[in-house]
Amino acid sequence: MKATVLLVDDEDEIRASIEELIGEEYSCLHARNGHEAIYTLSQLSVDVIITDYNMPDLDGMELVKILNERKKQTPVIVLTGRGSIELNRRTLAFSVYEYLEKPFHPQLLRNTLQACLKTGALSKEEIEAKEDNIFSKAYYRDLNLKLSKDSYSFIESYCLNQGISIGTYFETHIAKLRGSK
Repeated sequence: MKATVLLVDDEDEIRASIEELIGEEYSCLHARNGHEAIYTLSQLSVDVIITDYNMPDLDGMELVKILNERKKQTPVIVLTGRGSIELNRRTLAFSVYEYLEKPFHPQLLRNTLQACLKTGALSKEEIEAKEDNIFSKAYYRDLNLKLSKDSYSFIESYCLNQGISIGTYFETHIAKLRGSK
C-alpha cells in the first residue's frame, strides 16, 4: 500500500508539480492552505505533510504549530522560497523533519521524503542535539562562509548523489571542523 502525502500549497501548479514528481510512489492529497489541511487531517490519516512556508490565511509554520498543539505526530517537510538561520530555528522548534529551499532538485525531495518515512517525526532529543550543535548564534557568527557558484554546484551535486540535504551536509562537515579546534 502506498504511503499518503498531504501537499499543502496555495499554488495549484506547485501541488500538481510535486504530485507529478512523487505520485507514482505515493498517494497524494491536496490542500490549498493550512485551514484545508487541518480539515483534511481531521477526516483522514496521512503519513507525511509537505507544506509551503508562505501562504495566506494560515501559513506552513502556523499549521505545524497547530498540529503540535493537537499532538499530531505526522512528519512535516516545509518548502520555502528563502531559507535562513531563523527559519532553521523555527522549523526545529516545531519539530519539522526538514525544510527545502525552492527551487530544489526533484531527487532531493524524493530522498527527503523516503528518509522522512523511514525515521518519522524528530524526537525531542534529536531537536535539542541539532539546536545545541548547529544553530547557536556563535556557531553562525564563527562560520562566515562564502562559496563560489562552482563550489556550491559541486556540493549540491554531491548532496544529490548522497541523498542528503545541503543543510545536512554543512551540519556534518562544519561540526567536524568545530570539533577539531
